[in-house]
Amino acid sequence: MAPQHFLVVAFPGQGHINPARALAERLARAAPGARVTLSAAVSAHRRMFPSIASPDDEVHDGVISYIPYSEGYDHGFSLLAGDGDEVQRYAEVFGRVGRVTFSAVLDRLAARGRPVTCVLYAMLMWWAAEVARERGVPRALYWIRPATMLAVYYHYFHGYERLVTEHAAEPGFTVSMPGLPPMVIRDLPSFFTNLTDGRIVATFGDIRSMFQQLDLDVDNGSTTGGRQAKVLVNTVEELEAGALTSVPELDVFPVGPAVVSLFTVGGGGTATQ
Repeated sequence: MAPQHFLVVAFPGQGHINPARALAERLARAAPGARVTLSAAVSAHRRMFPSIASPDDEVHDGVISYIPYSEGYDHGFSLLAGDGDEVQRYAEVFGRVGRVTFSAVLDRLAARGRPVTCVLYAMLMWWAAEVARERGVPRALYWIRPATMLAVYYHYFHGYERLVTEHAAEPGFTVSMPGLPPMVIRDLPSFFTNLTDGRIVATFGDIRSMFQQLDLDVDNGSTTGGRQAKVLVNTVEELEAGALTSVPELDVFPVGPAVVSLFTVGGGGTATQ
C-alpha cells in the first residue's frame, strides 16, 4: 500500500505561504511515514529557492518537498500595486491557468510514483478543491485566519448577505450571527461592504468560490450520511472554542498556531527536474 501523500497548495503571498509551510512541516513531523509536498505559484517558488536551475524544479529540504504550479504570472503580480481592472484580470487568469497547471502537478507527482492522496488547499485556492473533487482525491480547506472569521464568512454566505448589504452604509448596525457575539457592520470584513473597489471585488469573488466548493462537499456529505466538508483552522481550541462549534455543517479541526520552524527557513534543499 502506497504511503499517504499530502499536498498543501497555497496562494503566492507570504501571508499565505508561511502558514501553509508551517502546516506542511507539522504534518511531516506528525506522520513520519507520510509524504508531504507544498505547492505555491512559480513566482513564489523562485523567491523561496533562487538558486534552482529551472523555475519549476521540485525541491526537497529533508522534511517536505516543494513543487510549483503556475497561475499565469510567473514573474509575480502585486495585488496591492495593481488597479481594479488589473486585479480582476489576474483573478480570471489565476483561476483559468491555475487549475490546469495544478492538475499537471498531480499528474507529475503520480508519474514519479508519489500519487497525492489528500489535497489541503489554503485560502483562495478554490480551483484546487475543484480539481481534487474531479479526480476523487480527498480534500480539506486550510483556513489560515481565526475560526471566528471562518464563521463570519460562512454565515454571511448562508443567510446574512442581504442583511449586511442592506445596512452596509450603517457602521453601527448590529448583526447577530449563530454562535458568535453580536458585531456591528464596521467590525465585519471590508469585503462585505466595499463593493466599488475592483481589487476587493475580484478577491472577494475567489473567497465566494472557495465557500461554494465547501458547499459542494457539505451537499455530498448530506447524501452519504457524513460531514464531507473538512476545514483545518489556524487556531487553538482554548482560544476559540465557541467559534469552532458555531458552524456545525463543517467538520472543523484546530491546527494552530502556524509557526514555521527556524530549521526549515532559508531556501535550502535539493532540486530535481
